[in-house]
Amino acid sequence: TKASPFELIMGGRLRDAPPLLAGVNRNEGSTFIYPKWQGSMNASVFKRVTTHFLELFEWNTTAEEVSSVYRPNNQPAADNTPLMARLISDIIFDCGTRLLLGFKSGGNLS
Repeated sequence: TKASPFELIMGGRLRDAPPLLAGVNRNEGSTFIYPKWQGSMNASVFKRVTTHFLELFEWNTTAEEVSSVYRPNNQPAADNTPLMARLISDIIFDCGTRLLLGFKSGGNLS
């Protein structure tokens, strides 16, 4: 029987898969933040949520390193929710798509 693309990916045989079309939409992370998050996200909460996602996806980096690129506003009344939506868009969709396409081209996922 023929393996599905998912089986090829999970088996490390993505290069054997048929041609792959992949892409991302702008602000895809918003879908995961705004329906669930009520209120504003201060810098402290931004750091905790960032740490959660880094652990969830087993990224070898720290929240401090991420905050050097995605700079939360530290003002007491600041809302970093839009920044978190962008971070989630990049972590889940943009980076994941780039890794997948790189692997498909003969690279690896590390």
